[in-house]
Formats: sequence, C-alpha cells, structure tokens
Amino acid sequence: MTGGTAPRPAGGFAAATRDRLRETLLDAAADVLREQGARQARMADVASRAGVSRQTLYQHYGSRDALVRALLLRETSRFLDAVGDAVISHADDAQAAVAAAFEVFLAAVAEDTLVKSMMTGSEEFAGLLAQHGPPLLAAARQQLVTCFHQAWPDGDPADGQLVADCVVRLAMSYLTLPSDAPELTGRSVARILGPFVLSATGTAHPPAMEPADDGPLTSPGTP
Repeated sequence: MTGGTAPRPAGGFAAATRDRLRETLLDAAADVLREQGARQARMADVASRAGVSRQTLYQHYGSRDALVRALLLRETSRFLDAVGDAVISHADDAQAAVAAAFEVFLAAVAEDTLVKSMMTGSEEFAGLLAQHGPPLLAAARQQLVTCFHQAWPDGDPADGQLVADCVVRLAMSYLTLPSDAPELTGRSVARILGPFVLSATGTAHPPAMEPADDGPLTSPGTP
C-alpha cells in the first residue's frame, strides 16, 4: 500500500463542480440582465455568456423564473452577509448595530444597479418583484433572525423575529422612497428602533451616573 493523499470522494467532487457551474450561470444571468434588461434577456443569451448549452442551463434552472429567483436570492444574501458582519461587529451596542446595518445595506444596494432596480420595483422589473418578492423577503427575514441570534444569543427569539420583520420592511420602504444618505437613514432608524432592540437584547447601557452633590458651590467665607 502506497502513501499519499487520500482521494476526494467522488460525490464531493461532483457537488463542488455542480456548485461552481451554478455560480457561473448566475454570474452570466446577472451580466445579461444588466446589459439587456429583464424584458430582452433570454435563456439562450445566458447560456451563451456562460459557455454552456441551453440544455445544461435548463438542467440546473428549469425555467427563466427559477433562474431569476435564484439570482435574486444570491445577491440579496450577499448584501445581508455584509449586514450581518456590521451587526456582529457592534454587538456590544445594539443601537449602533441597527444604524450600521441600515447604512451598510442601503449603501451596498445603491451601488448595484441590477439589484436596486429589482428590489425597488422599477417599471421594467416590477413583474419580477411581484412574483419573487414574497420568497425573497422571507429569506431575508430568516437570515436576519439568524444574525440576531448570533449577535445576541440570550435575546428572546420572538423579539428576534419581530426585529427582523421590521428591519426588512423598513429597508424596502427606504429603498423604494429614499430620503437621506445611507448613514443618515441608519441613524434615524436607530433612534426609533434602537430602544426596542436594546431592551430585547439586554445590551442597554446603564445611565450615566450624575456627579455627587457636594453642597453649594460657594467660596470660603461666603455667608
């Protein structure tokens, strides 16, 4: 028996290859949608951009709708990963975590024209949002619930669900009707939602101690 590295299980190699191909197909779909828009993009164009046959594309994503849904879920998950990092890095101050989460999310989406147009329901993508919005929002809520429990494991699970739902709905509202810069929006939302999150997570800081009262400030000899 000769030494050496044990061979990788065939199933693991096949799964890794399949995952890489799926990512390639989603990258190609994103490029085609950015260039052509939702109305003009075709599965044949995506397959050509990815360097595969249409049959291969349909084997992995059985329909155009399934491909778009997978793309939306992947892109949203990437943004929420960044949000999760921001929350965890401010886990000792829940109000700051809320502000950072909104700032990171709104700034990231603003830089990606494809995802912004999909999520804000622009005319061209309104149909896609109406069709894929519910599962997209459900996935976003669940990812935020997981983030809540990672940052504050002692928090009430019901409060985590409530916070996640409020954050998702507020984020969509601010995406649809933006007002201020992301950092200003983050601070504004934190002023409203922050106190509840502070209470729910048990991270509220105790109030600052007032200086001790040593009596009237008078000069020696003053009557």
